Amino acid sequence: MEEVSFGAGYYLDIQEMLDRERPDLVSLCLPNLGHFGPTLQVIEAGFPLLVEKPLVFDLGEAETLLNEASRRCLFFASTSTTATPGPCGWRGKR
Repeated sequence: MEEVSFGAGYYLDIQEMLDRERPDLVSLCLPNLGHFGPTLQVIEAGFPLLVEKPLVFDLGEAETLLNEASRRCLFFASTSTTATPGPCGWRGKR
């Protein structure tokens, strides 16, 4: 883990972070085309997360992410849209 001057840490390896930490929220800030895999990885690990826009470029991938978050009742948001899985709360507009 790297640490910046404000005492906040960051990781360059998502799996390392998931193995070491129990975050209240994960914020993924990645190149646009690299969102799907890491987002799914964090969802599957069971952590709420915020993903920078655009979420993904493929509607099938978007549905996969929403469905997996919904199954786990996880908070899941993007800076361009906000969604919380169905029975767990409100869901953003599509």
